[in-house]
Amino acid sequence: MALQLFVGPELTDFRVHQDGFNDRTSITGGGNVTYSLPRTNIFLSYNHGVSGGSGAFTGSITDSVQGTVNRHVTRVWRANVNSGYARNNTLASGNAALLSLTFNTYYVGAGVERPLGRNADLTLGYTAYVQDTSQSRCTTDTCRNYVQHQVSMSFQWHAQPFVLR
Repeated sequence: MALQLFVGPELTDFRVHQDGFNDRTSITGGGNVTYSLPRTNIFLSYNHGVSGGSGAFTGSITDSVQGTVNRHVTRVWRANVNSGYARNNTLASGNAALLSLTFNTYYVGAGVERPLGRNADLTLGYTAYVQDTSQSRCTTDTCRNYVQHQVSMSFQWHAQPFVLR
């Protein structure tokens, strides 16, 4: 089992100042937990801090929770399941309509991975994202609730380690 905790100041500097967006100092923090069993790894994480926003904000204060379980299903196949949640609030100050706007994003996914020889891996995955907003009277296109499905396939190739003697 491994535990990592962090906390500290975060400085946000807006290069282009807009109405309601001021440079700020805030607290960021979070933690990660990893638990390993013979064929299974479990990862949990929490983060609080400033992020780029949820597509509607210039910047946001984000709280996110994520979890992943990886398991060796057979000698060569590995499977994983992951899920997460993020809550985004604006960094703007003074605008009551914008301050009350919150975006919630949920996701759940699964995938499989298989090595192809010593130097390559093949990965297949699926993730569903759901975004909803706390404000029904929002007037911009970015305030819509939506569901997004993502299917992925990747081929990863890497060279053998080069040992210097």
